[in-house]
Amino acid sequence: MSHLIPEVSDGRIDAFPVAQASLSDLNLERIKAHIANARERDKLDEDFTKADDIQIFLQRFGCVIWRNGEFVPTAAGILMFGHRPQFFFPHADVGLGHFPGTVPTTIDAFHLQRYGGVLTEQIDEVEKYLWQQTRRGFTVGEGARRVEQPEYPRAVIRELTVNAIAHRNYNISGQYIRVSMFADRIEWISPGGLPPGITLDNILHEQIARNPTIAELLWQAGYIERFGLGLDTCMQELRRAGLPELKLIDSGVSFTARIYNRHAPSIQVLTPFRVQLLEHAREKGYLTMEQARQINKQLPSTDQRSDNSLLNDIKALKDLGLLSQVGKGKNTAYVPVPEVQW
Repeated sequence: MSHLIPEVSDGRIDAFPVAQASLSDLNLERIKAHIANARERDKLDEDFTKADDIQIFLQRFGCVIWRNGEFVPTAAGILMFGHRPQFFFPHADVGLGHFPGTVPTTIDAFHLQRYGGVLTEQIDEVEKYLWQQTRRGFTVGEGARRVEQPEYPRAVIRELTVNAIAHRNYNISGQYIRVSMFADRIEWISPGGLPPGITLDNILHEQIARNPTIAELLWQAGYIERFGLGLDTCMQELRRAGLPELKLIDSGVSFTARIYNRHAPSIQVLTPFRVQLLEHAREKGYLTMEQARQINKQLPSTDQRSDNSLLNDIKALKDLGLLSQVGKGKNTAYVPVPEVQW
């Protein structure tokens, strides 16, 4: 695992100077827009409107550092305000994949793309795609009013996207953030694992920012809040929506945040053979035990199932609300339950 910039003791590198970068590599108009936006949000005490004030802002908030008689952009300065951040940090982008099933595959993928630019652009583009692809259902509210019920809360999508980009280890070369959208879940994988002192047990209570300079600038821009309640917010929103709990995984090399939709348990027990049975029932309008046996005979001999296993497969489809039993005894059949339209 190679590193780009010498680290300080806590692993922070976002305030270190970037070799071969100069002030001309920073986008002055982007900096001005950031300052104006932060002022509107009451997140800056000073105007920073004069020509000299821009340099004062950059120095005060760790975007440049004095080195060898001149100001040099830091990693945070390049990643937040650079003309071409990936020229200096080729790995500082997001790979977004959207897959039809529950495992990644490049053959049938709906979407495979790398998103670069400054960090705020990456956040906006990734969040935009995930939200556009989030399915919407409807429930009936008060007065028979239709209430939209999205597959995932938008606040959770945004928070976990920001979290992955704001807190990854930018000093690890060759690894980019991976965001994957599956039929049953979305997961964000950030290079670097948790910072020193933070574990899965104390992550909701301890506050250590791996990239404090970037975090400050994203706070000024309105992407994060200062009190470290992002993950708490995600958990509350998921509970409010009746969704499974947020899953966090720290491998030491990477950190994964994963959310599941309400159909995840159903999708996970839909084995390929059960899908075959369901598709047959939907095509023919019904499924009988004899038809299940005929489908079973088409499998390789080593994969063929006993009658008890076939009955368990049919029962699983019934328990999931996908098939309904009609008739009794020799006249028993299983008809497909109409699919819910999103």
